Formats: sequence, structure tokens, C-alpha cells
Amino acid sequence: MKAKILIGGGSGLVGTQLRARLMQEGYEVRVLTRSLKNKSADYLQWDLENKTLELQGFKPDIVINLAGAGIADKLWTKKRKQELISSRVESNGILVQAILDGTIAPDVFLSASAIGIYGDRADEKLTEESPLGKADRFMVECCSLWENSIDPLIGKIERLIKLRIGIVLSTKGGALPKITMPMHFGLAPYFGNGKQYYSWIHIDDLVSQIIHLSIQSKQSGVFNGVANEPLSLKEFTRTTYKAMGKKAIMFPVPAFALKLFMGNLSNVLLNSNRVYPTRLLEEGFAYNYGSLENAIKDLYARKV
Repeated sequence: MKAKILIGGGSGLVGTQLRARLMQEGYEVRVLTRSLKNKSADYLQWDLENKTLELQGFKPDIVINLAGAGIADKLWTKKRKQELISSRVESNGILVQAILDGTIAPDVFLSASAIGIYGDRADEKLTEESPLGKADRFMVECCSLWENSIDPLIGKIERLIKLRIGIVLSTKGGALPKITMPMHFGLAPYFGNGKQYYSWIHIDDLVSQIIHLSIQSKQSGVFNGVANEPLSLKEFTRTTYKAMGKKAIMFPVPAFALKLFMGNLSNVLLNSNRVYPTRLLEEGFAYNYGSLENAIKDLYARKV
């Protein structure tokens, strides 16, 4: 019998793709949502503010939580920073408590995290064994609290997984449409000096990683959810417009201008994260889209 799977954040960019793939492969899936209005029976309700979870007797074998407010959706005001943290920590907290009090008893809990936990590291090669970034950086703080929120399950569950996700590439949302929009007008801006590393992943490969780790693997702990080809922003930009068959003029957007208009949120664009998926490669995980050029070509060919 195939596993029963509960997904938090299952209505987001990655969660939607993950749910579709799992259901296609015959798994019984339920998605947590804040409102059941106009939703099918595959959805269950949770309330982060009141810390309630209505599972209607569903007993998952695997819990996957991808929930969290969009990092780059709004400027980082004090209120927004708290929303970014609380949406991650509190959603994990509800699920952790349900496990600790015996409401559910899954064998596996996979929580999303992000490579922002490593901080701004120039050209340093980062693996799962690398030390975390400086605690005074917001993304490091946010991701650390995010990961720590599932630590109460250590020793209480068979497998506990933290997946540090990089820049997810999809034509349906996330960073890629924003990056490529100027290229349609023959422009290819890059931020700062363009030497900062971007660690990316095709959305289909990320979904495959989540399935591999939560269902097929026997390992626990931290994994980097990135492709094995981090690129400098200049090279990332150049490869992207080449793959799209565009001709574009590259030019820099000065770091001070980004900081002036975006405040601390500019760190998302200016920080350098040269991250490698060492543990997944050791497990023999195979990428379908290991090079950025192939990934971009596929995404735009299939409109994924």
C-alpha cells in the first residue's frame, strides 16, 4: 500500500507541482489550507493564528511542510519580517505538536528551509557541512528559527529532513519571470557587480528531490535542494537569454540603488550562495535538468 501524505503549503508554486506528481503516482494526498471554501475533499483545514488543525481522521505516513510567506513579495518592514518568520515557525509548530500529542504518527517529516541560512559567502563552496552564516543577517535568523522549529521531533520520529532550497525556476512564478521580463525588450540587467553566486533548481527536479527524500531515501538531516551548477549572476543572466534565444544588452544595476529602493530586501539579490547538493549526489540522485541552459529551454518549451 502506498504512503498517505500530508502537505502544508500545498497550494503554492512547488506544492501544487508536488501534489500533482504524487497523485499521478497513486499516493493518497491531503493538502492543508486556511479555507475550505471552493476546495475539494483532498483539502484539510488549519489555522495558524489559533493553532488548530482539522485532519478529519486522516493519518499520514509522511508530512511535508512547504508553507511560508513569500520572501521577496514585499519590502522587509519590521512587521513583514515577523510574518516571514511566523508563517514558517508556526506552521511547523502546529504539525510538530500534532505529532508530539499523538494526533498523528508519521514516519517522516520533511520541512522546507532555504539556502539563505548560509548568509553572504562570496565564492566559498558550501555543502551541508558548512557553518551557517552570521546570526545578525535576517535570512540566517529566519532560516535558523525555521529549521529549529522541528527539532522537538528529534528522537521522536523515524526520519526528520530539512531541505535547504535554492532559487526555484518555473515560468509560473517565483524569480524566473521577473529575471527574464526585461529580456523580452532586449535588456539583461544584473545586480551589483554580478559576481555573486546564484544556486538554482528546475522545479521538476526539486519535486523529484522531495519525493526521493520523503519516500525513497532512508536518510535524515540536512540536504541542499539545488542543482549541481551554481553560477555567478552574470553567467546566470548570459546563459538564460542564450537559452531563450534572445539577444540582450547586459548592464549593471548598482548595489546602492537596490539598497536605496529595497532596503534589506536587496540582500536577496546581492548575497552570494555557492551551494552544492553533496548529500543528494552521494545518494545517487539524478537530475533531469542539471545545466541551466537545458533547464531554461525546457521550462519555456513546456511552460512549466
